[in-house]
Amino acid sequence: KSVNIKFGTLDEYFNKVKSQKSVSEFPKISGNFFTYADRHEDYWSGFYSLRPFWKRMGRELESHLRNAEIMLVLYSTQVNGRSECSRMLTKIQSARKSLSLFQHHDAITGTCRSDVVKDYAETMLGSFNDLGQIMEEIVSIIMYKGLVGDLHITPRRTSYDTPPVHIKYETEDLEEQTVFIFNSASRQRFSNIEVGIRDIARQE
Repeated sequence: KSVNIKFGTLDEYFNKVKSQKSVSEFPKISGNFFTYADRHEDYWSGFYSLRPFWKRMGRELESHLRNAEIMLVLYSTQVNGRSECSRMLTKIQSARKSLSLFQHHDAITGTCRSDVVKDYAETMLGSFNDLGQIMEEIVSIIMYKGLVGDLHITPRRTSYDTPPVHIKYETEDLEEQTVFIFNSASRQRFSNIEVGIRDIARQE
């Protein structure tokens, strides 16, 4: 027997629905349809603005990646250690892969399941910390010939499901501290930089 298949239009669909039930019989839903749950109770609702926590983490990784790439170029022009550059480049390439996987259409949009999002987040966290270590090492070598080992990139992430934290330094009275500000833009820029100080030692 032959089969006749017809693709219906939207008008035909709604006319068919209305022929079986009046519009007044359908339930009505009103209110805010956006989901504000994030990280632990997040779920796909049809809006591409959900899971903002993970979207921010992706942007921070992208910023870290660009900074590390620029620093590695500066580092490679000042030293002859090809093996060190190769080691750092391997970690940078791994970070690129982590970021590109997260920017996949089913990840950055938030449409994947929660356990899949956590897997992406754990991968990004590892790359985020690897890039931070690379930048700390490069700054130490370029600025101090590798003699300073307590440089720290801030902010830092200790967990994939917690916000980044800024590092606090405890110093002795009148001890000199140096803060490096890195400009990753391809142009000169002027910005306000905030450095929080809890106590100020006053010299008479």
